[in-house]
Amino acid sequence: FDKARATALARDLAETFPDRSPGSPGALSARQWFADEVGKIGLRVRRQPFVATIPGQGRIHLENLIVTIPGRSPQALAVLAHLDNVGTGPGANDNASGIAALIELARSYATSVSGNAPPGASIVSPAHTLFFVATDGGEFGGLGADRFAADFRDRIVAAVVLDSIAGRDTARLVIAGNTAREADPGLVETTAARIQEQAGAPPRRPGAGTRPG
Repeated sequence: FDKARATALARDLAETFPDRSPGSPGALSARQWFADEVGKIGLRVRRQPFVATIPGQGRIHLENLIVTIPGRSPQALAVLAHLDNVGTGPGANDNASGIAALIELARSYATSVSGNAPPGASIVSPAHTLFFVATDGGEFGGLGADRFAADFRDRIVAAVVLDSIAGRDTARLVIAGNTAREADPGLVETTAARIQEQAGAPPRRPGAGTRPG
């Protein structure tokens, strides 16, 4: 993961398309920007158009963009970030930062699809199929994430949502399930171990009674 490259992507998206509100010309251009950026690394997008109601705007045509990395299992892990913003500012953190990270993460697996690995480089072949999804309508109740989940729920075993990850506050990872039960202990411990590998220190955990927000 190249931090400088991700930062440059976030800046380019935010400055070039400051208004990415659903249904706007900027949203359409931002989707093409995303498709072009993943195209540069040898990946293609699958478009998932849909229509949803946005308060004050009515029925709006929206579109998710899905990049698929085939894995050894048809079961899939999904990484999502919303491409839209409310249109009142460039949305550099919310959520150009998440989209930039999404692209940079997908880059790690591009050679497994294109086969164009540089000399000496290893080709990463994931155990699970991976979906990298730029969703629409994220600022209006996660409309695109809901649509993606509805269409792919039979395949998805876990999802990671990247949202406002470049702020000045301490990075926070919230692990939750789709039921009232707490997160699986095995997933929590595996996640903590991977964080320690990358950060060089174990993550801090909230105490009993601490609100996740």
